Amino acid sequence: MEETIVIGTLSVHLTRKRIRNINLRIRPDGTVHVSAPMRTPRSTIVAFVEGKRSWIEENLAKVSRQTSIMAVSCLEGDSLWLWGQRRTVRIVPYQQAVRSAKTTFGCHGDELIVHVRERDAGNDEQAVTRRNRALELWLRTQLSERIAAHLPHCEKIVGRSASAIRIKSMRSRWGSCNTKTGTISIAVRLVHFDPRCLEMVLYHELCHLIEPNHGPRFHALMDVFCPDWRDRNKLLGGR
Repeated sequence: MEETIVIGTLSVHLTRKRIRNINLRIRPDGTVHVSAPMRTPRSTIVAFVEGKRSWIEENLAKVSRQTSIMAVSCLEGDSLWLWGQRRTVRIVPYQQAVRSAKTTFGCHGDELIVHVRERDAGNDEQAVTRRNRALELWLRTQLSERIAAHLPHCEKIVGRSASAIRIKSMRSRWGSCNTKTGTISIAVRLVHFDPRCLEMVLYHELCHLIEPNHGPRFHALMDVFCPDWRDRNKLLGGR
């Protein structure tokens, strides 16, 4: 049973379940979610949320900072975060008219150099759209290559292998695992964070091939295979 309630300035997604306690969670997309026992009075839920107001505001601020980190824009002078480093976008037109030339990307110092055809160097809507699409594809390629570099080591450590890896645009998760098929999905926005975060997520999902739930056994596995996973998780806004 789900509904949305407004508490002060907060819009809260409330789910009633067969559970004993009230739980609060802020998802990576900035939405506030509360799960509560089926018969809990609304007044009790409201009081619980209001008692957590400081914690909620602090974590919403973290989400806001993450949103700016994950922004993808290919305008001259814009900032782009790649593997935990802030880079400034620099648009460089090809010196000669080359029909087959494609938009390419490369890092130089703290800049992201974007080579484009002359027609794609401006700030008109079509040129920006083409550059943004090319950038999104390039970021997926960067993530795919980094996964290919990290995954074999992680699989060897955990002793389990993924049947397939998918890169997806996930808003509320950093990764997911289909324990029946062995398919692991990775959020494309991980490309903006420290590579250790990607490695931690790979360990996390591989551990689900051993333990599907997030109970004590799962945490014990993470402690063995990725001892500093809690510190890495904080880089993604986790607790």
